[in-house]
Amino acid sequence: MAEIVMGIAASHAPNLANPSMLRGVNEEQLSRIKAGFAQARALLEEARPDAIVIFSSDHFDRCFFDNLPPFLVAVGD
Repeated sequence: MAEIVMGIAASHAPNLANPSMLRGVNEEQLSRIKAGFAQARALLEEARPDAIVIFSSDHFDRCFFDNLPPFLVAVGD
């Protein structure tokens, strides 16, 4: 039987992945955001899950308005 070992939820802005778009951002706020993501990563590494289930938006990466399913199942390594 599977066991849920943890849950993490995090909103984000797409600019977080692009340092060139972070000019003028409050450095103290940015440091706290990065620390929060680092803490989530540490907790995930400590939990050592066998599988990870992510509930997320496709962000129009593979689907668009003409093909927008109510949910997707993705697999990755």
